[in-house]
Amino acid sequence: MEMLLIAGVLLLFLIMPMMQIRKQNKELQKVRQMQTELQENDHVQTSSGVHGIINAVAEDTVDLEVAPGVIMTWEKMAVIKNLTAETRAAGPAPEADEDPQAIQDETDK
Repeated sequence: MEMLLIAGVLLLFLIMPMMQIRKQNKELQKVRQMQTELQENDHVQTSSGVHGIINAVAEDTVDLEVAPGVIMTWEKMAVIKNLTAETRAAGPAPEADEDPQAIQDETDK
């Protein structure tokens, strides 16, 4: 009985970290895939929080325009979010001339 309890506890302490490692690996794989698919004119965020628009893409680097006329070169690995792709996935934004209250009324129906 004691051996069964000890084996169960050991198994629990082995399975939980393995599940976390697996989750982290999946997330890392998604980020690396996003980094390989970067294109010019994508709005991105770096790991240090700098936002910019990709001006040029090389094999391992990207040139980000962080302000008009200010271009910085970053390693692709520093890019953690492609904000353009996230916006595309979220769907089209409402038209600027549409009334927000009218949109809300339509969704309430």
